[in-house]
Amino acid sequence: MSRLRDGPHISPPNIRPCYFVAPLGLGNAAWTADQHFDVRNHISWHELSGSGSWTDLCRDFVRLAETPLPHGRPPWHISAMRVAHGDSSIPTGAIGVILRVEHAAMDGASLVAFARTLFPDTSAAAVQVPVEAQTLTAARPSVAGAVRELPARVATAARHARSAVSAITKPKTSPANKVTTALPPEEMAATEFTERVFDATTVSLEDCQKIRQLVPGSTINDVALSVVAGALRRYLQTYAEVPDKPLLCAITVALQKHGHQRAAGSTEHVGNDITGALLPIGTHIADPRERLRQIHQTSSTTKQRLQLGPQVHIENIIRAIPPGILAALARRIPAKQPIHATSVVNVPRGRNPMYFGDARAIRTHGLPLLNPRAPVAHHVTSLEDRLGIAFVADRSSLANPEAYRVALIDSFNEHLSASAT
Repeated sequence: MSRLRDGPHISPPNIRPCYFVAPLGLGNAAWTADQHFDVRNHISWHELSGSGSWTDLCRDFVRLAETPLPHGRPPWHISAMRVAHGDSSIPTGAIGVILRVEHAAMDGASLVAFARTLFPDTSAAAVQVPVEAQTLTAARPSVAGAVRELPARVATAARHARSAVSAITKPKTSPANKVTTALPPEEMAATEFTERVFDATTVSLEDCQKIRQLVPGSTINDVALSVVAGALRRYLQTYAEVPDKPLLCAITVALQKHGHQRAAGSTEHVGNDITGALLPIGTHIADPRERLRQIHQTSSTTKQRLQLGPQVHIENIIRAIPPGILAALARRIPAKQPIHATSVVNVPRGRNPMYFGDARAIRTHGLPLLNPRAPVAHHVTSLEDRLGIAFVADRSSLANPEAYRVALIDSFNEHLSASAT
């Protein structure tokens, strides 16, 4: 979300958007130059509905986020939401911006780089936009080329499958795997999508650093997990029942460094190399200090095991399987009782400001993917001195999203109060 001063003055980004093609679903998607690019086809303006409240904005965001991208056009679109008359929760003159991108076109690392191009750290009034767009090498995909790649794809997929089997079947002796966990309560275990809901809050990164002092060595990720666990506990105390064993949370773990952390000469646009893990997050523990301590211990052990032991390279496996086959397999996966109650993905955006034209961003959030295996999906991100925690759920799993947002705030404040004692 950005606050506008004199209206949106938006310059085209210094990139040439391209068409995205995957011949017959056999090969990887490829970029080809768009010779008829018009930025007006990729930015749409909307008026905030309702009374101009934060709740109205969340509802409109979900509606826009679920609108399919047009076929035959580059796989990205900006929807800008004007707030002509806001209430106390949103300043009048603000603008909400949704960047929608097909995941097949960009993974998390590429999306952050793309967003930083569209939303630079300098206002449009202070930056000179080159007349000529950046020239990209056009790919020339073909069915014949995709067929020739199939043997190599099969070999790559088989290699990663053997690694995955080894990781799954290897004897597990870490304390994280000895914890007995609970299934999500029936009230949260919906397997059908009825109405998607979204909400979010922001907290001070400085306060997060204070909370870290509760458990020396803990990370901002650990703090976020503990806050989420505390919010789930509070919500279940009101609307269901808190299990006497911890609920599981799905997380992603990077197997390589990102962006500026990588070795000299590497590119920040190289995709993710990630794997997944399930962590018990102490929803049965009332004391925030003890909950954070257990989460830090478990996450540290799990990440060390994943870094040193057999690994399941999720992104590499996905890239090795032809998109058409991958989509067919996904459609055949039956919906089952969730084994984990939630998921948390962390995508930091850095300490630098972000601008939409000449409007400075005041908060940023992600709308994470939702699947029946994790009824509540969280997205954690940072911008300047604020940490954002957003969540997406189906209303059949989370009947009162506003109450859950309040639970997140109360859980964070509980941690902050504990850090002051």
